[in-house]
Amino acid sequence: MKNIFLKSSLTCILIFLVSCSNESTTELNVLDKSLNLEKAIDNSTIGYLSYKKNNYINDNNGLISKFKNDSLMYQYSFEEKFNYSYKYIPENNKIKIFNKNTNEYIFITIKKNKNKVVTFDLSTSIGLELKTVSFYLKKNDSASNPQYWWLIQPVIEFVIDLVNDSKINNEHYYDSNCRAAIQACGESGVDYIKIIEGNWFSDSSCEVRCKSL
Repeated sequence: MKNIFLKSSLTCILIFLVSCSNESTTELNVLDKSLNLEKAIDNSTIGYLSYKKNNYINDNNGLISKFKNDSLMYQYSFEEKFNYSYKYIPENNKIKIFNKNTNEYIFITIKKNKNKVVTFDLSTSIGLELKTVSFYLKKNDSASNPQYWWLIQPVIEFVIDLVNDSKINNEHYYDSNCRAAIQACGESGVDYIKIIEGNWFSDSSCEVRCKSL
């Protein structure tokens, strides 16, 4: 299983770790408040992914920083490597990423590759569809590679985070234990909910942060 280690600047007076299996742990650390978008991009060797107002930047040690506009939202990483295969289909300029554990998949359709900016559309086996996602490359040799191997892991990490965010406002995804943790926040209310992935789009536990009064 993959454990997500989330670093967040959000303060809280109460933290619930509710596990739906006996495998998971989540470590909370103080966010590096000195990290800005420019510095994070400088720290990345390959480049970064951008969608709407959000930027996802990997620091080459496996830590992904998520920025909204110029503000750092949170950081996360994956303890285990993803078990996947992928295939580039040159005649359609498409890439299929296949999850060997769950048979889930992600389709990437390349729309443009120019000046080290790759723009693509994205769809998944759970019905998620995105238009005009961009990856900004920092290496010329990567830009010339027709297989787009360097795009695979950033896309998987991005999709997992996006799916988790969509679950925050959808009660259907929460089991009774998670709902109990949400209710336990009482009048202070919920500050943040993080779904900890079992494998790509499935969830095995959740983390609930209560707001400070």
